[in-house]
Amino acid sequence: KPKLKGIKTIGITCASRRLEKTSIEIMLTKLFSYLPDNSMVKVHPSFTASQKIFNDFKKKFEEVSDGKFELCSNDTIIELEMLYEPKKLIGSISSLSKYAKQLGSSYDSVKLY
Repeated sequence: KPKLKGIKTIGITCASRRLEKTSIEIMLTKLFSYLPDNSMVKVHPSFTASQKIFNDFKKKFEEVSDGKFELCSNDTIIELEMLYEPKKLIGSISSLSKYAKQLGSSYDSVKLY
């Protein structure tokens, strides 16, 4: 079953290795500046490597988003979501850009770090 039915735009975070600890806020601020209202954000799996890492990320996400955006559940698979309906993905360069094109969706690559 799709988890993001009706959600048109999905923000994609970059990998944690691309950032210094103090720049998570900067990365999120940049990503949010490209997202329209009612967008969801998919966290790169590197931010879910442990519960502590994810909790720290989620806390910063909630502070920066100020309730304007929500996180996709960690078990959301973006490639499967695109099978159900076209999506507009926005994030740093990712292999998702290839899948988006093949599945009738779009991928806007933006500089997040």
